Amino acid sequence: MNKLIYLIYLSFYTQLLHGQNNTEQPKLQPFAGRVTQKFPATRMIDVEVQQVMSYDFTSKLLKEEYNKGTVSDRKNIKASFNAPIVMKSNWAIIGSLRYQYGHFSVDNVTSESQSMPNIESHNDLHYFGGGASFAYSSTLFGKPAMYNISLMVDGSEKQIESWKATCSALLILKKTTTTTLAAGLSLNYDATALAPVIPILSWQQKLSRKWSLIAILPQRISLLNDTGKNGRISLSSELRTNQFYLYHEKEKYKDSYNYREILIQSGITYEHNFQPVIVYIKTGITQMINSKIVETGKKMSEHILSFNQDPAFFLSVGISLNP
Repeated sequence: MNKLIYLIYLSFYTQLLHGQNNTEQPKLQPFAGRVTQKFPATRMIDVEVQQVMSYDFTSKLLKEEYNKGTVSDRKNIKASFNAPIVMKSNWAIIGSLRYQYGHFSVDNVTSESQSMPNIESHNDLHYFGGGASFAYSSTLFGKPAMYNISLMVDGSEKQIESWKATCSALLILKKTTTTTLAAGLSLNYDATALAPVIPILSWQQKLSRKWSLIAILPQRISLLNDTGKNGRISLSSELRTNQFYLYHEKEKYKDSYNYREILIQSGITYEHNFQPVIVYIKTGITQMINSKIVETGKKMSEHILSFNQDPAFFLSVGISLNP
Protein backbone atom coordinates (compact mmCIF):
# COMPACT_ATOMS: atom_id res chain seq x y z
CA MET A 1 0.00 0.00 0.00
CA ASN A 2 1.24 3.42 -0.88
CA LYS A 3 2.47 5.08 2.29
CA LEU A 4 0.54 8.30 1.69
CA ILE A 5 -2.76 6.44 1.47
CA TYR A 6 -1.76 4.33 4.44
CA LEU A 7 -1.19 7.38 6.63
CA ILE A 8 -4.56 8.85 5.70
CA TYR A 9 -6.13 5.53 6.56
CA LEU A 10 -4.17 5.39 9.81
CA SER A 11 -5.31 8.85 10.87
CA PHE A 12 -8.96 7.79 10.90
CA TYR A 13 -8.07 4.49 12.48
CA THR A 14 -6.37 6.39 15.31
CA GLN A 15 -9.59 8.27 15.93
CA LEU A 16 -11.44 4.97 16.34
CA LEU A 17 -8.88 3.80 18.89
CA HIS A 18 -9.70 6.82 21.01
CA GLY A 19 -13.47 6.24 20.96
CA GLN A 20 -15.28 6.25 24.29
CA ASN A 21 -16.04 2.53 24.31
CA ASN A 22 -16.40 -0.51 22.09
CA THR A 23 -20.17 -0.51 21.70
CA GLU A 24 -21.15 3.02 20.69
CA GLN A 25 -20.81 4.15 17.10
CA PRO A 26 -17.56 6.10 16.71
CA LYS A 27 -17.48 9.64 15.36
CA LEU A 28 -14.80 11.23 13.26
CA GLN A 29 -13.35 14.17 15.17
CA PRO A 30 -12.99 17.52 13.39
CA PHE A 31 -9.69 17.81 11.56
CA ALA A 32 -8.55 20.74 13.68
CA GLY A 33 -8.98 18.64 16.80
CA ARG A 34 -7.09 15.76 15.32
CA VAL A 35 -3.99 17.67 14.32
CA THR A 36 -3.57 19.24 17.76
CA GLN A 37 -2.66 15.85 19.22
CA LYS A 38 0.93 15.96 20.39
CA PHE A 39 2.32 13.60 17.73
CA PRO A 40 -0.46 12.80 15.22
CA ALA A 41 0.02 9.95 12.74
CA THR A 42 -1.00 12.16 9.81
CA ARG A 43 0.29 15.72 9.64
CA MET A 44 -1.05 18.49 7.46
CA ILE A 45 2.39 19.39 6.06
CA ASP A 46 5.49 17.23 6.43
CA VAL A 47 8.96 17.55 4.88
CA GLU A 48 11.76 15.04 5.45
CA VAL A 49 15.35 15.14 4.17
CA GLN A 50 17.37 11.92 4.31
CA GLN A 51 21.02 11.11 3.66
CA VAL A 52 22.00 7.48 3.12
CA MET A 53 25.64 6.46 3.54
CA SER A 54 27.45 4.66 0.72
CA TYR A 55 26.63 1.02 -0.03
CA ASP A 56 27.50 -1.63 -2.61
CA PHE A 57 25.00 -3.17 -5.01
CA THR A 58 24.69 -5.88 -7.64
CA SER A 59 22.03 -6.16 -10.33
CA LYS A 60 20.46 -8.67 -12.68
CA LEU A 61 19.02 -7.92 -16.11
CA LEU A 62 16.37 -10.48 -17.08
CA LYS A 63 17.81 -12.72 -14.33
CA GLU A 64 21.33 -12.54 -15.81
CA GLU A 65 24.21 -10.84 -13.97
CA TYR A 66 24.40 -7.21 -15.06
CA ASN A 67 26.11 -4.30 -13.25
CA LYS A 68 27.70 -3.98 -9.84
CA GLY A 69 29.15 -0.96 -8.11
CA THR A 70 28.85 1.49 -5.22
CA VAL A 71 26.18 4.10 -4.52
CA SER A 72 28.45 6.77 -3.07
CA ASP A 73 25.78 9.43 -2.51
CA ARG A 74 22.06 8.87 -1.92
CA LYS A 75 19.65 11.61 -0.91
CA ASN A 76 15.88 11.54 -0.49
CA ILE A 77 13.53 14.47 0.04
CA LYS A 78 9.88 13.79 0.79
CA ALA A 79 7.05 16.29 1.17
CA SER A 80 3.36 15.66 1.81
CA PHE A 81 0.21 17.70 2.29
CA ASN A 82 -3.08 16.42 3.73
CA ALA A 83 -6.22 18.50 4.25
CA PRO A 84 -9.95 17.89 4.68
CA ILE A 85 -12.32 18.46 1.78
CA VAL A 86 -15.47 17.48 3.69
CA MET A 87 -15.63 16.52 7.37
CA LYS A 88 -18.80 15.14 9.00
CA SER A 89 -19.44 13.32 12.28
CA ASN A 90 -19.04 9.80 10.86
CA TRP A 91 -17.54 10.30 7.40
CA ALA A 92 -14.93 12.44 5.74
CA ILE A 93 -13.12 13.12 2.48
CA ILE A 94 -9.43 14.00 2.69
CA GLY A 95 -7.32 15.34 -0.16
CA SER A 96 -3.59 14.69 -0.33
CA LEU A 97 -0.49 15.58 -2.33
CA ARG A 98 2.94 13.99 -2.28
CA TYR A 99 6.34 14.80 -3.76
CA GLN A 100 9.60 12.86 -3.60
CA TYR A 101 13.06 13.67 -4.91
CA GLY A 102 15.80 11.06 -5.19
CA HIS A 103 19.47 11.57 -6.00
CA PHE A 104 21.87 8.70 -6.75
CA SER A 105 25.62 8.94 -7.45
CA VAL A 106 27.13 5.64 -8.59
CA ASP A 107 30.86 4.82 -8.67
CA ASN A 108 33.09 1.87 -9.54
CA VAL A 109 30.53 0.37 -11.91
CA THR A 110 31.55 -2.79 -13.72
CA SER A 111 29.40 -4.81 -16.08
CA GLU A 112 29.10 -8.55 -16.56
CA SER A 113 27.63 -7.93 -20.02
CA GLN A 114 29.72 -6.12 -22.64
CA SER A 115 26.69 -5.67 -24.92
CA MET A 116 24.63 -3.63 -22.45
CA PRO A 117 25.28 -0.06 -21.24
CA ASN A 118 26.34 0.64 -17.68
CA ILE A 119 24.01 2.18 -15.14
CA GLU A 120 24.18 5.98 -15.30
CA SER A 121 26.62 7.50 -12.79
CA HIS A 122 24.23 10.30 -11.70
CA ASN A 123 20.46 10.25 -11.42
CA ASP A 124 18.04 12.91 -10.22
CA LEU A 125 14.47 11.63 -10.06
CA HIS A 126 11.12 13.24 -9.23
CA TYR A 127 7.85 11.64 -8.18
CA PHE A 128 4.44 13.31 -7.80
CA GLY A 129 1.21 11.86 -6.44
CA GLY A 130 -2.21 13.12 -5.46
CA GLY A 131 -5.53 11.69 -4.47
CA ALA A 132 -8.55 11.60 -2.22
CA SER A 133 -9.67 9.26 0.54
CA PHE A 134 -13.22 8.62 1.75
CA ALA A 135 -13.58 7.25 5.29
CA TYR A 136 -16.76 6.07 6.99
CA SER A 137 -17.15 4.92 10.57
CA SER A 138 -19.89 2.61 11.86
CA THR A 139 -20.34 -0.47 14.03
CA LEU A 140 -20.09 -4.14 13.09
CA PHE A 141 -21.07 -6.97 15.44
CA GLY A 142 -21.47 -4.31 18.12
CA LYS A 143 -17.88 -3.09 17.74
CA PRO A 144 -16.43 0.08 16.16
CA ALA A 145 -15.52 -0.32 12.50
CA MET A 146 -14.06 1.92 9.83
CA TYR A 147 -14.16 1.67 6.05
CA ASN A 148 -11.88 3.54 3.69
CA ILE A 149 -11.73 3.98 -0.09
CA SER A 150 -8.77 5.83 -1.64
CA LEU A 151 -8.07 6.86 -5.23
CA MET A 152 -4.71 8.22 -6.36
CA VAL A 153 -2.89 9.26 -9.52
CA ASP A 154 0.89 9.56 -9.77
CA GLY A 155 3.67 10.25 -12.21
CA SER A 156 6.79 12.32 -12.79
CA GLU A 157 7.65 15.84 -13.85
CA LYS A 158 7.01 14.67 -17.43
CA GLN A 159 3.54 13.14 -17.30
CA ILE A 160 0.87 11.29 -15.32
CA GLU A 161 1.66 7.58 -15.37
CA SER A 162 -0.92 5.55 -13.46
CA TRP A 163 -3.88 5.53 -11.10
CA LYS A 164 -4.33 3.33 -8.06
CA ALA A 165 -7.10 2.42 -5.66
CA THR A 166 -7.39 0.76 -2.28
CA CYS A 167 -10.36 -0.34 -0.18
CA SER A 168 -9.83 -1.05 3.52
CA ALA A 169 -11.89 -2.19 6.47
CA LEU A 170 -10.89 -2.30 10.13
CA LEU A 171 -12.65 -3.69 13.20
CA ILE A 172 -11.74 -2.88 16.82
CA LEU A 173 -11.71 -6.26 18.56
CA LYS A 174 -10.71 -5.12 22.05
CA LYS A 175 -10.22 -1.81 23.80
CA THR A 176 -9.30 -1.21 27.43
CA THR A 177 -7.42 1.58 29.17
CA THR A 178 -4.10 -0.15 28.41
CA THR A 179 -4.74 -2.41 25.39
CA THR A 180 -6.26 -1.96 21.95
CA LEU A 181 -6.46 -4.76 19.40
CA ALA A 182 -7.78 -4.37 15.85
CA ALA A 183 -7.78 -6.37 12.61
CA GLY A 184 -8.74 -5.70 9.02
CA LEU A 185 -8.04 -6.14 5.32
CA SER A 186 -6.82 -3.89 2.53
CA LEU A 187 -7.68 -4.60 -1.13
CA ASN A 188 -5.32 -2.94 -3.62
CA TYR A 189 -5.63 -2.09 -7.30
CA ASP A 190 -1.95 -1.39 -7.87
CA ALA A 191 0.43 -3.46 -9.97
CA THR A 192 3.35 -2.45 -7.71
CA ALA A 193 1.64 -3.31 -4.41
CA LEU A 194 3.08 -5.99 -2.11
CA ALA A 195 -0.05 -8.08 -2.72
CA PRO A 196 -3.61 -7.50 -3.96
CA VAL A 197 -4.93 -8.36 -0.48
CA ILE A 198 -3.03 -7.33 2.65
CA PRO A 199 -4.17 -8.29 6.16
CA ILE A 200 -3.79 -5.60 8.83
CA LEU A 201 -3.25 -6.34 12.51
CA SER A 202 -2.84 -3.62 15.10
CA TRP A 203 -1.84 -3.92 18.74
CA GLN A 204 -1.34 -0.95 21.05
CA GLN A 205 -0.16 -1.62 24.60
CA LYS A 206 0.47 0.87 27.40
CA LEU A 207 3.46 -0.58 29.28
CA SER A 208 3.88 2.12 31.93
CA ARG A 209 3.28 5.82 32.47
CA LYS A 210 5.92 6.73 29.88
CA TRP A 211 6.41 3.58 27.79
CA SER A 212 4.07 2.14 25.17
CA LEU A 213 4.23 -0.37 22.32
CA ILE A 214 2.54 0.07 18.95
CA ALA A 215 2.55 -2.69 16.31
CA ILE A 216 0.68 -2.04 13.06
CA LEU A 217 1.53 -4.98 10.86
CA PRO A 218 2.89 -5.26 8.26
CA GLN A 219 3.84 -1.58 8.31
CA ARG A 220 5.71 -0.92 11.54
CA ILE A 221 6.45 -1.76 15.17
CA SER A 222 7.53 0.91 17.65
CA LEU A 223 8.52 1.22 21.30
CA LEU A 224 7.70 4.75 22.47
CA ASN A 225 8.90 6.78 25.44
CA ASP A 226 7.60 10.22 26.44
CA THR A 227 10.51 12.49 27.36
CA GLY A 228 9.58 15.69 29.12
CA LYS A 229 6.43 17.62 28.36
CA ASN A 230 6.74 17.83 24.57
CA GLY A 231 9.33 15.24 23.52
CA ARG A 232 9.21 11.61 22.43
CA ILE A 233 11.82 8.95 21.66
CA SER A 234 10.93 5.86 19.68
CA LEU A 235 12.76 2.69 18.76
CA SER A 236 11.15 1.32 15.64
CA SER A 237 11.35 -0.89 12.59
CA GLU A 238 9.30 0.34 9.64
CA LEU A 239 8.45 -0.97 6.18
CA ARG A 240 8.90 1.84 3.66
CA THR A 241 8.64 2.17 -0.11
CA ASN A 242 10.20 4.52 -2.65
CA GLN A 243 9.24 4.69 -6.30
CA PHE A 244 10.06 6.74 -9.37
CA TYR A 245 9.31 6.68 -13.09
CA LEU A 246 12.22 6.29 -15.49
CA TYR A 247 12.52 7.15 -19.17
CA HIS A 248 14.97 5.97 -21.83
CA GLU A 249 15.80 8.13 -24.82
CA LYS A 250 16.39 5.22 -27.22
CA GLU A 251 13.34 4.30 -29.32
CA LYS A 252 13.74 0.55 -28.85
CA TYR A 253 12.84 0.90 -25.18
CA LYS A 254 9.35 1.36 -23.74
CA ASP A 255 8.03 4.86 -23.00
CA SER A 256 8.40 4.56 -19.24
CA TYR A 257 9.50 2.23 -16.47
CA ASN A 258 8.62 2.06 -12.80
CA TYR A 259 11.43 1.79 -10.26
CA ARG A 260 10.21 0.61 -6.86
CA GLU A 261 12.14 -0.32 -3.75
CA ILE A 262 10.80 -1.85 -0.56
CA LEU A 263 13.00 -1.51 2.49
CA ILE A 264 13.04 -1.87 6.25
CA GLN A 265 14.37 1.07 8.25
CA SER A 266 15.26 0.31 11.85
CA GLY A 267 16.57 2.85 14.31
CA ILE A 268 15.84 5.61 16.79
CA THR A 269 13.73 8.76 16.37
CA TYR A 270 13.45 11.86 18.53
CA GLU A 271 10.49 14.23 18.05
CA HIS A 272 9.76 17.52 19.74
CA ASN A 273 6.53 19.46 19.54
CA PHE A 274 6.85 23.25 19.29
CA GLN A 275 3.13 23.60 18.61
CA PRO A 276 2.16 24.05 15.83
CA VAL A 277 5.54 22.80 14.52
CA ILE A 278 7.03 19.35 15.12
CA VAL A 279 10.71 18.70 14.38
CA TYR A 280 12.30 15.26 14.35
CA ILE A 281 15.55 13.45 13.69
CA LYS A 282 16.01 9.78 12.81
CA THR A 283 19.03 7.54 12.42
CA GLY A 284 19.58 3.85 11.97
CA ILE A 285 20.07 1.16 9.34
CA THR A 286 18.16 0.71 6.11
CA GLN A 287 17.92 -2.82 4.67
CA MET A 288 16.66 -3.29 1.12
CA ILE A 289 14.38 -6.31 0.71
CA ASN A 290 13.12 -5.70 -2.82
CA SER A 291 14.31 -3.33 -5.54
CA LYS A 292 13.12 -3.72 -9.14
CA ILE A 293 12.45 -1.95 -12.43
CA VAL A 294 9.41 -2.96 -14.47
CA GLU A 295 7.57 -1.60 -17.50
CA THR A 296 4.92 0.83 -16.23
CA GLY A 297 1.63 -0.95 -15.64
CA LYS A 298 3.09 -4.44 -15.29
CA LYS A 299 3.39 -6.49 -12.12
CA MET A 300 6.65 -6.43 -10.17
CA SER A 301 7.01 -10.17 -10.79
CA GLU A 302 7.52 -9.27 -14.48
CA HIS A 303 10.54 -7.07 -13.71
CA ILE A 304 13.36 -6.62 -16.17
CA LEU A 305 16.00 -5.38 -13.74
CA SER A 306 16.50 -6.21 -10.05
CA PHE A 307 18.99 -5.01 -7.45
CA ASN A 308 20.58 -6.50 -4.36
CA GLN A 309 21.97 -3.88 -1.97
CA ASP A 310 24.02 -3.99 1.22
CA PRO A 311 22.62 -2.48 4.44
CA ALA A 312 23.48 1.19 4.97
CA PHE A 313 23.28 3.82 7.70
CA PHE A 314 20.88 6.74 7.25
CA LEU A 315 20.20 10.09 8.89
CA SER A 316 16.93 12.00 8.46
CA VAL A 317 15.71 15.37 9.68
CA GLY A 318 12.18 16.58 9.26
CA ILE A 319 9.66 19.25 10.10
CA SER A 320 5.86 19.06 10.27
CA LEU A 321 3.27 21.80 10.47
CA ASN A 322 -0.12 21.31 12.14
CA PRO A 323 -1.87 24.70 12.25
